This record gives sequence, C-alpha cells and structure tokens, in this order.
Amino acid sequence: MIQKFSKDYLKALQKIFGPTGGIIVGCLILSLAVLFLSEQFFLRGKLIAQGYVGINDRNDHLVIRVRRPGVKHLVDFYTRRKSNLSVRLTDPEGKEIYSQAELRKHKGGRSFHFTPTRKGAYRLYVNPGATSFVQSGSAQVRVYENDRRIISPLLGRLTI
Repeated sequence: MIQKFSKDYLKALQKIFGPTGGIIVGCLILSLAVLFLSEQFFLRGKLIAQGYVGINDRNDHLVIRVRRPGVKHLVDFYTRRKSNLSVRLTDPEGKEIYSQAELRKHKGGRSFHFTPTRKGAYRLYVNPGATSFVQSGSAQVRVYENDRRIISPLLGRLTI
C-alpha cells in the first residue's frame, strides 16, 4: 500500500517538474519574484513618518504630518508581542477618522489605508484592546504616502 502510494506520488512529481511542468513552475516562480520586487521598489510610497508608539501609555501617539490631502496613505505597524490592540487615528481637529478594536490576539504586522481631507498633524494612538492582558510594549509604525502596493498590505492582515 505504501509502495503504491509512493510510486504514484513520484509519478505526479515527475509530471509537475518534468519537461513541460518544470517550465510552468519556473515561469510561475519567476513571475512571483518579479511581482514582489516591483512592489517593493517601484510601488512603495514615500515614507513620511516612522517611530514607536508605547502600548501601555494611552496618551502616547505618533504625529503624522500630512502635506498632500486627497492622497491615499498607508499606515503599517508591527508588534512583537501577541496581543489584541485598539487603534485610533484622529485628524488635526481631534476628530476620530479611523478606529479598530481587534478581538483576536496576534503578533506581527497590521496595516490600514486612509485618505486625509486636509493638511495638518494627524495622530495615531495604539493601545491595548479591551480583552488584552498585555499592558506594556510598543508598536513600530511606518506611514507611506501614495503607496500603491497590493500584496504587502494584504500579507500584513494575515494571521496564522
């Protein structure tokens, strides 16, 4: 039974990586590499703000100076500790324009887009979520202006 399964498995692998299948797999790998490189070097926006925001301090925030209203911005942040977070972005007048409270704990990258309506200093607050027991740590934040990447922000939302 095991020998039959292993022979069938080997035959399937030979078909995939054989003379015709190998070309298809190679082209697929090459196209994914080109997509990744073009996304990282040509579609990435201009970095306009970066820093660390303390999770334990509710008043700690990152100031994002917006000079081009109407242009889409990407906020990308990363945490090393497994936690759920409450993220809030306010405009120059203090009005909340983005808010998200995570219900599931995870660590790693998170991101969201926003389009500012006016110039000024926007503030990003990252705090522990309502069900989080982690009361310390920090989030590394980067803000990009006119970011056109497609795959990287989606990868930031994946949780494993």
